[in-house]
Amino acid sequence: MYFVIKGMMKTAHFAKGDKSIEFIINCANEEFAQNGSKTTLNGICEKYKISKGRMYHFFTSKEDLLCNCFKYSLEKVANAINDFEIDKNASLEDNLHNYYNEIINHWLKNPNDIITIERIAKMSQVNFSEKNYLRLKGYKNELADCVTGKFLQIIKSKKVKMRVNETVIKQIISAMYQQMFLNFSNDLISALKSGNYRLAKEKKKSLLRNYDILIDAFLNGIAEKEY
Repeated sequence: MYFVIKGMMKTAHFAKGDKSIEFIINCANEEFAQNGSKTTLNGICEKYKISKGRMYHFFTSKEDLLCNCFKYSLEKVANAINDFEIDKNASLEDNLHNYYNEIINHWLKNPNDIITIERIAKMSQVNFSEKNYLRLKGYKNELADCVTGKFLQIIKSKKVKMRVNETVIKQIISAMYQQMFLNFSNDLISALKSGNYRLAKEKKKSLLRNYDILIDAFLNGIAEKEY
């Protein structure tokens, strides 16, 4: 099964292999990660030698660019999820541990992406139009579905006999996602913002420990018998 963030960028007409748009978005991600809301379209154009005509051909406004940066960064996380391969010889717990570890490794390798996601999410709550706020919310929901889908795929691969239905399991996984990916990750994001990668790796270990505890409680709660 393959998961993808739906609804391609309407104003940017983003397509795979379109390096001009991808270049602008990567430049913008770097600037937003470093400077947050102080970033301007003019500043991006001047620093990276992008003509204003080219910028406004793809993006109608700073808000529109932010939405596309947000979506692009989420799609990269979705790609990391899609690329994760279930190890048929490993235990269910090990597969779930390795799955989350793979996502954290993606953040560590792409710090600008996770910082940009966090900053844009905060900005959108007060500074975005309702239309674009809902646009970002839709992207986040689609990534949550992606995370949940792969999680459930891993569980099913081990043929766990579950005592609750799939809808309830998805709700539980979604709640875990909110806790692990959005709340517990704050310390990791703070370390990445400061450029302290040694601290970030320590926070990764803490995240994985908390995750393993949640996984143990989750599996003991849904499994009808030993797996």
